[in-house]
Amino acid sequence: MNRNSEAATFVFAVAFICLSILGFVYHDFALQWQPVPDTFPWRTGFAYASALVLLIGGTGLLFERTRKIATQLIFPYMLLWLLLKVRLIVATPSSEGRWMGFSEIAVLATADWILLVQSRLRAQQLPLEFIDRIGSAHIAQIAFGIFLIPVGLSHFIYLEQTVALVPTWLPARAFWAYLTGAFHAAAGVAVLSSIYPRRVARLEAAMLGAFALLVWIPKVIAAPTAQLGWSALLITMAIGAGAWVMAESMPPWRRNQKAFVTA
Repeated sequence: MNRNSEAATFVFAVAFICLSILGFVYHDFALQWQPVPDTFPWRTGFAYASALVLLIGGTGLLFERTRKIATQLIFPYMLLWLLLKVRLIVATPSSEGRWMGFSEIAVLATADWILLVQSRLRAQQLPLEFIDRIGSAHIAQIAFGIFLIPVGLSHFIYLEQTVALVPTWLPARAFWAYLTGAFHAAAGVAVLSSIYPRRVARLEAAMLGAFALLVWIPKVIAAPTAQLGWSALLITMAIGAGAWVMAESMPPWRRNQKAFVTA
């Protein structure tokens, strides 16, 4: 694994660890776009269990010797949240917000998927039939491109809310809302079309890093005890790191080149 991949994995891991700390501090689930009803039995206990999974998984990702086990722990955890989101999508299939929430979690799942493939390759183990150097990584990268599109569309459908997040010192705030939404969607199309996929995914990660820096860090500073600001900051950080992990697994520029995964 090259230095860029290691750096991306490190940020990805730290984001999960910080999300776990958030869960313990607020006695609540870290993934705030997937609220569990207050009437859910043993809700606080499950919130602590969720935070513990994130803590163990994130810590395991920091070390190569435990990375494979950590990815195997995080992936079903993400799948569980996706299944819960599917239930909400089925109930209200026309809600783009539901699709956006699903897609954000799915980006994290695809990044973990890539790390799982890399860990298996480095261990020189025979992978499962659907996890191999080409096929599984290619599926994960295609899924990543698909899931970026609903994230971009949300900027247009929820324009007023998106504009409200743009820093007030920036001129033409609606322009920035449209531009970032268009870039999310265009990045997804570029990845699907194999048009400079690595470069595009890196730009996606950089844009999310800018969101964290310009949007959410000021909100955290303004209200340091507010759970929502911290959640949004850390989730943005995790998704950006996930995009970076995906970028480092992609071919640099060749159109129609099969996906590859650097071990």
